[in-house]
Amino acid sequence: MFRFTIRDLLWLMVVVAMGVGWWVDRRENEYRMAERARQELQQVAKRAGFTFWSHYSGVYLIPLNKTVHGQPRGWSASDFEKARSGNFDAIGKD
Repeated sequence: MFRFTIRDLLWLMVVVAMGVGWWVDRRENEYRMAERARQELQQVAKRAGFTFWSHYSGVYLIPLNKTVHGQPRGWSASDFEKARSGNFDAIGKD
C-alpha cells in the first residue's frame, strides 16, 4: 500500500499549480495575438475602403459606403446566411 506524506502532497500541489498557471498564460497569449491580428486586419480593410464586420455566421468585408455607424446597412439575419453560403446575389431580396 502507498503511503503519502504531506511533503508529497505539497509537491503535487506545486506541479498542478505550475501546470494550471502555464495553461492560463498560454490561453491569454493566444487571445492577445488573435485580437492584435483582428485590429491589424481592420486597419488594412479601412485603408482599402472597407469595414471589417463579424457576425455569428462569419466575417465580412463591407464597403464603407454600404454601412451605417459601422454596421452593414440593410442586412437582415437571413442576408448573413446567404452571404455565408456564397449566394451574394440574393442579399436584400427576401
